[in-house]
Amino acid sequence: MSAQDSLFTPERNGVYGVAAGMAEREPAVRNAGLTWVEVDLAGATDKSRVLRAFARALVLPRDFGANWDALADCLQDFSWRPARGYVIEVRGAGAFAAASHDDCRIMLDVLNDAAMYWRRHEKTFIVLMHGLHGLPSFAA
Repeated sequence: MSAQDSLFTPERNGVYGVAAGMAEREPAVRNAGLTWVEVDLAGATDKSRVLRAFARALVLPRDFGANWDALADCLQDFSWRPARGYVIEVRGAGAFAAASHDDCRIMLDVLNDAAMYWRRHEKTFIVLMHGLHGLPSFAA
C-alpha cells in the first residue's frame, strides 16, 4: 500500500474540511479501488437543493425520499452502488451553511454517522468538505 493509498482507509473515516485542489487525489482514490464522488452544492442554499445535489451525484435510487433520514439510509446502504469504499468531495457548502445553519449541521451529522457506520464495517467512507470552517483538516 502506498502512502497515498493509506490516506483513504476506514480508520480515517470522517468528515473533513479541505482547501481547494483535492481533485488531484482522485487518481489515488481510484487506484485504491474506491469510488470518488463529487457533490456540487454551489447555489444550494436550502435543504431540498442540497438533497437533490446529493441524489444526483450519488445516483441515489428512484425511491429516495428526499429527506435527511432517507439520505442517512442511503449512505449506510449503497447496495445500488457497491464499492470497496467511498470518498465524497463536497464543494460549495459555505453558502448552504450561511443560509441554513441548522440544516447544515444535520447534513454534517448524517455524513459523520455514515462514516462511523462504515468504519464499524471496515469500509472507507471519507467526506472532503469545501467551504466550511471548524472541521478537522484532511492531511497526509
